[in-house]
Amino acid sequence: MNRNHLFGVFLVSCLVMAGPAFAAPTPPPKASTPIVTAPAAKPAPSAPKPATAPTEDPALSEVEEVFVEPPERLPENFQPEVDLKRVSIGNQAGLLKIFHRETGKEAYFRTLDDCNTAWFTPEQRQAIFAELGLAADELELAARQVMVDYPKLPKRAVLAFLGAIGSEPTLNPELQALLQRYLAARFAIEKDNILRRQALLSLALMHRVDAQTIEMVTRVFETESNLWLTFPVQMFFQHHACTIRKLALLNVIRERARLVASLYTENVLKSLDEASESQEPSEGPAPPDTTGAPAEATPPPTEGGPASEPAQPPAAGESTPPESTPPDSTGAPAEATPPPTEGGPASEPAQPPAAGESTPPESTPPAPRVEFSPETEKPQTDKTTPPSSGGSP
Repeated sequence: MNRNHLFGVFLVSCLVMAGPAFAAPTPPPKASTPIVTAPAAKPAPSAPKPATAPTEDPALSEVEEVFVEPPERLPENFQPEVDLKRVSIGNQAGLLKIFHRETGKEAYFRTLDDCNTAWFTPEQRQAIFAELGLAADELELAARQVMVDYPKLPKRAVLAFLGAIGSEPTLNPELQALLQRYLAARFAIEKDNILRRQALLSLALMHRVDAQTIEMVTRVFETESNLWLTFPVQMFFQHHACTIRKLALLNVIRERARLVASLYTENVLKSLDEASESQEPSEGPAPPDTTGAPAEATPPPTEGGPASEPAQPPAAGESTPPESTPPDSTGAPAEATPPPTEGGPASEPAQPPAAGESTPPESTPPAPRVEFSPETEKPQTDKTTPPSSGGSP
């Protein structure tokens, strides 16, 4: 009896322990987990959609990398990997300082970081290039050298240095155009806004720009909303407004700028309007002489009276040689004198007194003859003031 009881207990315990083994076939649903996760990986191909962004990117999709031929030779004393690390750069004025190569102390100070003093003067350029070890005939060599070696040099210092070179008025036009294309490419390709802003600033500080660069900067102003990045754009239009007028682009660029909703729009329009009003002095012919006489034959009027020769009658018994007779003085009576021009004095003051007759004291002296048009252009005064920068970015 006890044996049967013990055997039954043992059998029950074995069945209890063996129960999970029979339930093992239930895990097959685990195989369904790969089926669930596999579809989740399919949306990955949709990632290329951001590739459409460059069409709206103000970097101007058509701007491509510019190929620069290396210089024929290297500058003698300029070492860009060393010397470009000695420059201090500002956000509004570009290259500000140069430190001594050996001591590290300040060797040259150009200006404060202020957009109103950002433009390079001849003295500043000369001092900068001399401190960097550049001779006057090595500017193109140095420019090509730093553009070729740009990836391994201090990039922002390269862009500021190119702006200083581009401010040189005597620069080769081909090199000037190359610098503009290169800086425009840097703005389009670089991802760092500090470098992009410096590229715009260097374009603004150049001595001259062409229509292609003006178009590029205008499109940046139209499409870029980052005010810190576009701060140099207003400096560009301020400095190159006269060039825009000379290229007959003033009205078109002004209309495009007027439509831009930017904090700098007012300053840009002000610069373009001032360029429209600042006409050079007229180089056309002088105003026509309304007296009918050659200009050289008309003597200058005396103060408070008419010209002396036309008013003098010939002496009694003396004939006037035909060749010396002024065109408007024939010795005839006053009524034969041609009428004065519009705005000129009346005929009575021009009559000489009769022989032996003195001028009545109450008579007023005749007004001088006016030999110029009453609409003579007045000299313009230079009231041009730089537009406000809109504050520091």
